[in-house]
Amino acid sequence: MLLLDTATVPVADRIEIFNAAMLDASVPMTITHEQPEQPIHARMQLWNLGVGELFTSDNSGFRLRRARRHLSMDGRPYLALALQATGLCQFEQFGHQQMVQRGHLMLNDLTAAYDVNWSGLGGSRCFQLPYDRLGLPVDLIRAAVPRIHTSPLYDLVRHHLNYLSSEADRLLDDPGLTSLGNATTELLTEADLGPQRIAAAHNISRRQLYTLFRQADISLEQWIITQRLEGARVDLSSPASQHRTIAAIARSWGFAGPSHFTTRFRAAYGLSPIEYQQYPDAPDRK
Repeated sequence: MLLLDTATVPVADRIEIFNAAMLDASVPMTITHEQPEQPIHARMQLWNLGVGELFTSDNSGFRLRRARRHLSMDGRPYLALALQATGLCQFEQFGHQQMVQRGHLMLNDLTAAYDVNWSGLGGSRCFQLPYDRLGLPVDLIRAAVPRIHTSPLYDLVRHHLNYLSSEADRLLDDPGLTSLGNATTELLTEADLGPQRIAAAHNISRRQLYTLFRQADISLEQWIITQRLEGARVDLSSPASQHRTIAAIARSWGFAGPSHFTTRFRAAYGLSPIEYQQYPDAPDRK
């Protein structure tokens, strides 16, 4: 869906309309244009892919700054994975500064402060995903921000986002669009979340990790299972996932098979996964 094309907007109105469109598609922040005295140029598009959104913007130089004062304002609890399509982007979050070159990715936690800008014409292809769809702890996600380039899926994901953005209009009416959104989401999540990955993300040993959880009187293994079950429960409740099999949802959240998943799910929520999916208003839901 086309959100904005400044070619159809009077020059005097462009900044105001651009700012409104950007804030509508993202979160509260301060928008500064590189040359506000000159006519700005922008083309923004947004597609709903079921579990997430694809947002693209090609525009003249600007700066987006989400400061601490913005965090108390209404904002969507989203994570954004962006491909720099053109231009050179400067990105800073959690004290980490990054120069994002054309064809490279950046991971942006939209619930936190950040600073992103580019000079001259540039373009971004961004997949925005709700936090509750990830099933991962916020601290783990934030620890991944400066390390995204180390992922073995890095090249696959950036090529996938480039394909999505170039073919989005053609795919819009395809009945498999939601499945494509689910597949994109699964590329961004880690089904093999475990103690070693959590410890590595926080630069501590597994022993230290277990000690921290023991001091908090929390079972690490049970906490991981709980996070996965909650992510699966959200999927089962979502109309966008009604076409997916129980086995597919179980696999996407790291369960080895549907039988084990069903046993765990029934113990947690009082219904089997298929009952939960088919009878959303069942009175015996936990």
